[in-house]
Amino acid sequence: MIKINDKRFLNNFFGLAKIGWSEAGLNRPSYSPAYAEGRDYVKKKMEDAGMKVRVDTIGNIYGRYGGTDPTRKTILVGSHLDSVPNGGIYDGALGVLGGIEALQSLHEKFGSLSAPIEVVGFIAEEASLFGGTFGSRAITGLAPLNQPEEAFKWSGLTCDDLVNARIKIDDYGAYLELHIEQGPVLERKNLEIGIPTGIVSIIRYKITMNGQQNHAGTTPMSERKNAMCPASELLTRWFAWADERLVKKDDFVYNTGVFILDPNSPAVVPGKASFVMELRSLSDKVGDELVAKLHEMVNASEYAAYSPTIEKIVNKAPVALHENIIATIEQAVKRCGYAYQRMPSGASHDAVAMAHFMPTGMIFVKSHDGISHNRAEFTTDEDMLKGVQVLTETVALLAE
Repeated sequence: MIKINDKRFLNNFFGLAKIGWSEAGLNRPSYSPAYAEGRDYVKKKMEDAGMKVRVDTIGNIYGRYGGTDPTRKTILVGSHLDSVPNGGIYDGALGVLGGIEALQSLHEKFGSLSAPIEVVGFIAEEASLFGGTFGSRAITGLAPLNQPEEAFKWSGLTCDDLVNARIKIDDYGAYLELHIEQGPVLERKNLEIGIPTGIVSIIRYKITMNGQQNHAGTTPMSERKNAMCPASELLTRWFAWADERLVKKDDFVYNTGVFILDPNSPAVVPGKASFVMELRSLSDKVGDELVAKLHEMVNASEYAAYSPTIEKIVNKAPVALHENIIATIEQAVKRCGYAYQRMPSGASHDAVAMAHFMPTGMIFVKSHDGISHNRAEFTTDEDMLKGVQVLTETVALLAE
């Protein structure tokens, strides 16, 4: 195996982890002072490694070693540097700092490889006014130029910045992303490495029931048109149907994490109730089935008096990762002697955007208790180092 510098990686990783950390968790949102400080920290580590460093027009940072063969395409590795509110230190950062260590270790051992190798720290992977995975969508041309005006004001960007951040897709031959699993499977099965075969779709619909706002004390119960009643009833019906359907085949997940009453007051009968239903699956066919059932339930005759509306607000298709890259990662894992399995990714990643344009693969390491997007997010040093080792071996194989 190619020897990586364990101590250097851990020092670099935990140095970044301090930036934006408080007792509440990690707060390093894109386009914030904490984010700028974190990116400057990463820039210094890239420069210390002797990489050629650049920050593009939207805030993605790249560190690069040139190759000896001008006909070879660049191998790109990376992940994101931003965090969710009160998040953990491992999500995203592992792939960036691990990427720096992997490429630096290869460069120290072999000098310039035949293929150029590059590490990227993406901005705005987490949900923001630009939507999720903004940094990777922008460089591949998938981010629309007609972004909300408030997003441009928030970030200080312009349409020209989005255009100028685009990379020359044909210059890149592969993208690799090392990431924590953000789920419990590897730990429960005592496996060291997961190799995602695909990344699930993300479909979100906003459902609204329209009642009549009124006084909560003086309006007779028999005359109330409380919008929360049909909304909560609809959710109960969906939960029952979906859980029964999952017994037949466990091929999707769903969530309702947003439920809004308008007005949101204990003294007022709500005139409007809205919730967001999120659906995720590796199959377009399953996604279509779920959407059709949701529409059927919303448009049932018993809710007609509440003039329900259903609005699609997110529709990201599932993505299959590249079989040749998956096989190369498997070869690297076997070279390292680690236990592994192929598996789906239930979370979205920057790899989604990249997979539309170049062969793409991911490497997962354990997440303790499956906790992520939480200050309690935790992956052992040993497991992180195993992931960095596999990433290093995979890049070496691709660059041969």
